Amino acid sequence: MSHNTKHKPTPAAVPPPNQRIYKMALYGRSGSGKTCLMAALAMDRYSNPSGFEATWLTHSNQTGKAWLEQAIRALEHNQVPEGNSIESESLAFDFEFAHMGKTYLIRLFDYAGELLSSQATDSENAVRLRNALKDMDALLILAPAPHPGEDHKEISKDLLDLRRTFASFNQELSSQSAVPSIPIALLYNMWDRRSELEHETPETEWAELEEYLQLPNQNPVTPIPHRNLHDALESVLVPTPNSYQTGDLWRIYNAFITGTPILRNFMPFPLSAFGEYATVTREDGISFERPKEINPLHSFGLEDPFFWALYRRQEIEAEVEDQTETAIIQKLEQSINRLEHLPIFLRLFNLPTLWKLRRETNALVQRLATPGADMRRYEPLQTRRNTRKITADTLSQRLNNITNKELFATGPILLIISLLLILGLEFAWDSTKLAGISDLAQNAPLPEQRQQAELEIEAYIRSPVWQHTLYSMVWSRGQATQELKVLREIRMDRLVEIFNNPNAILSERVKAAQTYLEKYDMQGTHSPQAETVLQEYIKNQDQAAWDKATLDNTEASINNYLAVYPLGRYAETARTKLKDLLRAKELLEFKQRYLAAIKAADIIGAAQLLTDRPVGPEPSVANFRAEFPNFAAEELAKKIAVWKKHQDWTTAIDYLNQVRQISGMVWNSETRLQLVNTWKTDITTAWDQSLYAAVLQQPTPETINTYLTQAPLKTMRGAVESYLMYLDSKTKPLQFQLTLQQVSWSDKAVTRPEAVFRLVVQDQYIQSPRLAVGPGTKDTADLDLQLKFKAKESADIEVGVGAVGYGGWTFWNSETFLGACENAKLTLNASTDPQIKLTLKDREGLETGTVTLVLQKSVVEPPDLPAWQQAPAATDR
Repeated sequence: MSHNTKHKPTPAAVPPPNQRIYKMALYGRSGSGKTCLMAALAMDRYSNPSGFEATWLTHSNQTGKAWLEQAIRALEHNQVPEGNSIESESLAFDFEFAHMGKTYLIRLFDYAGELLSSQATDSENAVRLRNALKDMDALLILAPAPHPGEDHKEISKDLLDLRRTFASFNQELSSQSAVPSIPIALLYNMWDRRSELEHETPETEWAELEEYLQLPNQNPVTPIPHRNLHDALESVLVPTPNSYQTGDLWRIYNAFITGTPILRNFMPFPLSAFGEYATVTREDGISFERPKEINPLHSFGLEDPFFWALYRRQEIEAEVEDQTETAIIQKLEQSINRLEHLPIFLRLFNLPTLWKLRRETNALVQRLATPGADMRRYEPLQTRRNTRKITADTLSQRLNNITNKELFATGPILLIISLLLILGLEFAWDSTKLAGISDLAQNAPLPEQRQQAELEIEAYIRSPVWQHTLYSMVWSRGQATQELKVLREIRMDRLVEIFNNPNAILSERVKAAQTYLEKYDMQGTHSPQAETVLQEYIKNQDQAAWDKATLDNTEASINNYLAVYPLGRYAETARTKLKDLLRAKELLEFKQRYLAAIKAADIIGAAQLLTDRPVGPEPSVANFRAEFPNFAAEELAKKIAVWKKHQDWTTAIDYLNQVRQISGMVWNSETRLQLVNTWKTDITTAWDQSLYAAVLQQPTPETINTYLTQAPLKTMRGAVESYLMYLDSKTKPLQFQLTLQQVSWSDKAVTRPEAVFRLVVQDQYIQSPRLAVGPGTKDTADLDLQLKFKAKESADIEVGVGAVGYGGWTFWNSETFLGACENAKLTLNASTDPQIKLTLKDREGLETGTVTLVLQKSVVEPPDLPAWQQAPAATDR
């Protein structure tokens, strides 16, 4: 069998927003294995032989996510997972089921004890069950299988309560003459208790279930609660079951697997979430069952009931669709038949019904053209739906024929009625709008109202012939034209009276004159008087505007005057004055910027302002130019003092280079360059001295390289480079000499007249000849065994000394180990004591003597670093 990992899909996996989610309720009493079933669906397991797959979507929106993860962890660590408590809310889990390239989203609702209450009556539980199933697509009930020979009393009570509830539920449905349209799967889980599972031949397990339930016997020989529950559910969900034949259960299941229509709402399943189990006894004596194999689990039939419920739900929806569409077809056919048999003159009154039928028929045609997602239309449902498509097209064509006949028969009548209605509405509108318009144009209190009335009369006169058809019989366009002429003459006379009246308000006189000239231009009888009024008004306005501009005497006021009177009497004077104001404003802004630069001691900025400003007659600017050199010299001296104090040498040099670029028109070039060179020499000398002082204080490669790369004069370059070479030599290995100078024997050493010594440093060694200094000969003897080696200063080295004795009562050339000191650690630095003592020990660890070593190293004296001195001045030869 193939191995298929299910437990850890992508953590961000969430249901696609547009994909349907099927809702299935999972019900089981306490201890029914519901927790283990949910966990097994989410864990790694062997693939189902039928090709069914299920994957847990681990998004955070699920109410039971933390609980299920805890259950999985418990199972993976061979512990008993905690069940969902009766008091907790129903938990929801999202799974993606897949088969033959198609995926389905199923949301499982884990009902604990709240679905059926032991405190409620059977009828009350039946109502609770119906309400729970109302929003569900399927229900899966767990009835755990007992061990062979196990007493059924423990599980009988739970199954009896459930059976009685369904019996009451059946009575309620019988009173309503209805069969519930919901598939219910009865899961005999923990089926591995019955026998060893045959994964390769599932037919064996189905035959075992058939035998256990005694299905071939209408009345079981041995009543068991599992059979009673099976019969109770089947009586509710399969009203007219066929007589059972041996092997029917496997044949029904196999037909479902091969895609044959299910056609029944109830099905029992043998199921094992974990496969074969093993019994484990804890230290406290409590025993529990756990799967033999974990990651992957060897489940049996775990996904089968979910796909059975899913496919049966799709069949039910196809059946409901068939009934609904058939009812729509019958209703439409009846309505269309009635319309077709109506007399033509009566169809006029059925137009709303006709249009309603057209909408319903078009909606049906569109619905039948849509395949309908996730529906299993078995035969004859698919054939009937294809027939309905043809019928719907025929009904649509019949409605089109009725519509065409309706339009042909009733079209002229409707057209006449529409025209009469339009004319009537137009006459009513004209009567309301135009009645009394002449009186309004003549006697309205406001001129605007009278003029608006004239415009409406003019619009009436210019309107097309087909407009105002009926009202033109009451008031012809010729009458309206003559009346409009009289009204305008009256209005013009009123205007003349107003602008010729010197006592009238000036604004009204001006407005009347403008209106008169707009009408007659200079061709009217009173046009000269109207023009005189306007000219006088303009003259007065020009004078008042100029008086206000000169009183304010600002750039804005002068600009406002020129904007209104670009050709006024004072236009040229205003332009001259504006230039003066702009010049004064620009000079003031220059002074403010220059004085701000002086205040900020910005020599470069002030010099640039003077450079950019042309030489002119302004006395203040001339004073600025005369005072700038002294100001610049004083401020520059202050800045240099600060930079020297803070050793900000690069800033000082950069600033002096900018001062060097100042224009000679602002500061005399010769004087300025002489000062810049003097200050630059002073800065570079101090800079060079400062860097060399750092070398004297701490002569390291860092300070020396800083001097060599940054010092501007480098007057002490020779001395500094010599010291750098000295420092570089110190990083290389030095010559050392280690001398074995003396040996002192203890009374524990073996007496031998002669001894040979070996001195070892790192991977070098030197060995002495036989010396007559063995134990018993001398207590203390001077030696001179020298070993030269190279090592870096401050390096750690290992030193070893060994001694072998010869002679005495043994054979002359026989060796006797006198003692040794191996791998002694020495650090080569200035604080190391040049005289080193080491203890010799024999193989038993007894101290046999002491040796004295003397360490010498070659010494390189550092070169002298003299005091800083000025470089000699160059002389001409």
